[in-house]
Amino acid sequence: MKHLGTYFILTIMAFVITSCTDGEQMRQRLADVQACNQADTVFSSRWLPTVDSLVDYFDTHGTPNERLMAHYLQGRVYHDMGEAPQAIDCYQQAVEQVDTAAEDCDFRTLMSVYGQMSHLFHAQFLPDDEISAIKSVAEIAHKRNDAFMEAIAVGRLSGPYFLKNDTDSVLIVENQARELFLQQGHKENAALAISASIHIALNRHCIPKAEELLAIYRNESGLFDNNGESVMGGVYYVEKGIYMNLVEELDSAQHYFHKAINYGQYEGGYKGLLSVYEKLKIPDSIAKYARLFANANDSSFLHVNQESVHRISSLYNFTRQQKIAAEQSENAREANRQKRGLIVIVLLITVVSVFVVRRLRKQSKVRYLKLVSRYDRSKAELSAALDRQRLLHYDYELALRSKEEEQQLQLQTILEEIQQKKSEIQLLKEKVQSQEVQLQRFSSAEMEKEFKKSNVYHLFDERKSSKYINRIPEEKDWDELTDLFRTHFVRFNTFISYDHHLSIQQYRYCILFRLGFDNNEIGILMNKDINQRHHLRKFICESLFGKSTNIKMLDSLLKEHF
Repeated sequence: MKHLGTYFILTIMAFVITSCTDGEQMRQRLADVQACNQADTVFSSRWLPTVDSLVDYFDTHGTPNERLMAHYLQGRVYHDMGEAPQAIDCYQQAVEQVDTAAEDCDFRTLMSVYGQMSHLFHAQFLPDDEISAIKSVAEIAHKRNDAFMEAIAVGRLSGPYFLKNDTDSVLIVENQARELFLQQGHKENAALAISASIHIALNRHCIPKAEELLAIYRNESGLFDNNGESVMGGVYYVEKGIYMNLVEELDSAQHYFHKAINYGQYEGGYKGLLSVYEKLKIPDSIAKYARLFANANDSSFLHVNQESVHRISSLYNFTRQQKIAAEQSENAREANRQKRGLIVIVLLITVVSVFVVRRLRKQSKVRYLKLVSRYDRSKAELSAALDRQRLLHYDYELALRSKEEEQQLQLQTILEEIQQKKSEIQLLKEKVQSQEVQLQRFSSAEMEKEFKKSNVYHLFDERKSSKYINRIPEEKDWDELTDLFRTHFVRFNTFISYDHHLSIQQYRYCILFRLGFDNNEIGILMNKDINQRHHLRKFICESLFGKSTNIKMLDSLLKEHF
C-alpha cells in the first residue's frame, strides 16, 4: 500500500513536470517564430506545422495575448504563402482572442494584425474592409496616446477612399493626417501626406490650391536634392507637368512630362505630352503620343479594374457572410442545447428539492410529535410529583399535631421523602423546561400553517358563522381540537395550562382566541352570550395575570405569549 502511494505521487509529479516542460517549450517556440517574423523572414509552407501546433496549444492553455500572437503568426505564414483568404481568416481569429479591457492587453500586436489585414484587403480590392482595419489601428493608437502611429493610420485611409473614388473623404483624411504630423513637428511626413490631395486639386482645376500643395510637397517632403531634383521617382513631375499645362506654360509642361518618362512614369508622361500637343495642334506628335499612351495603358483597364473590385468584393463578402451565418447557426444550436440542458437540470433540482423538503418536513414532524409525547409524560410525572409533595406536606402537618408516639416516629420518614421529592421535582422541572426549549425551536409559523389544514380546524372555522348557531361543535370536536392544539401550539398551551388551573370553558376560550377567532365568533362557537363571555375573560385575567382587565388589554396580554 505504501509503494502504491509513492508510485501515485511520483506519477503526479512527472505529469506536472512534463506539463511545465511542454508549456515552456511551446512558449519558447512561439518566441522563436515571433523573432523570425520581426526579422522579416519570408515564411513558406514548411512553417505551417509549427504555427498550427502553436495555435492548437495556446487555444487551450494560453493567455489572450498568447492566443493573439499564435493566430497572428499563423496568418503571417499564410500571408507570405500568398493564401490571402486563409491569412485573413487567421487575422480575424487573432482579433477575437483579445481582451481589450485587460490592462496587459498586447495592443502593439493587435495593431500589427489590423495593419496586415489592411494590406491584404488592399491587394484584394476590398476598400471598405481596408478602411475598417485601418480605422481600428487609428483607434488603438489614439487609445495608447501614440499620436505618430495614429497620424500614419489616418493618412493611409486616403488609399482605399481613392479606390472608392470618394475624393472628398480623401481630402478630409489627408488634411487630418497632416495636422497630426505638424502637431508633433514632423514636417516631412506632413508634406508626404498630401500627395493624393495634389492629384485631386489638379483634376478639379483648383490651380491656386494645386500650386500651394506642390510647393509644400517640394519644399518640405525631403524628397528633393540640393539641385531640386526628385530622389524618389517621377510622380511629382507628372503632377508638375499637369499644373504647367493648366496654366498654359506648355514648354515647362513638356519639360516635366519628359522628366517623368525618364523616371519610368510612362503612362502619366505620355498622357501629359498628348494633352500638350493637342493644345499645340501638332498632328504628328499627337499621333505619336496617342500610340505610346495606348501602349502604356490599355483604355479598358480602368473599367475592368472597377469591375474586378466589385466582383472580388462581392465574392469575398459572400464567402465571409456564409462563414458568419454558419458560425451563428452553430452558436444558436449550441445555445438551444445548453438551454434544454439547463431546463432539465432545473427541473431535476426542483423535483429533488421538493422531495428533500417534504422528507425533511416529515422527519421534523415525527421528531416534533415524539418530543411532544415525551413532554406530556414529563409534565404528567411532574404533576404527579407535585401532588405527592402536597400529600406529604399534609401528612407532615397531621403528624406534627398528633401526640401519638407512632405518628411522631413517622415525621423523620416524611421529611426525608419530602426532601427526596423536592429533588425529583427540581429534576422534572428542568427536564420540562429543556423540552419546552426544544419544542420552541420548531417553526411556530409552520406548525400553525399545518394546524389550519386540519379537518377539525375547518369545522370550527365553518361553524363560527351565525347561520350555524344551532350546530355548534360537539364535545368530541372540542376534544380533537384540544389534543391537536397541544401538539402544535406548545408554548402558548404551556402558558395557559401550567399551574394556572383554568376551567374547561376558560381554556377553550384561550384556544379559540389564539386561533384568531374574534369575540363574537367565540361566542357562537361556545354558545355564550356577551355577559357570559365577559365573566370568562374576567376569570381568565385573574387566573393568568392576577388582575381583571378589559377585552383589549386581555387581547394584548395574551398576544405577548404567542
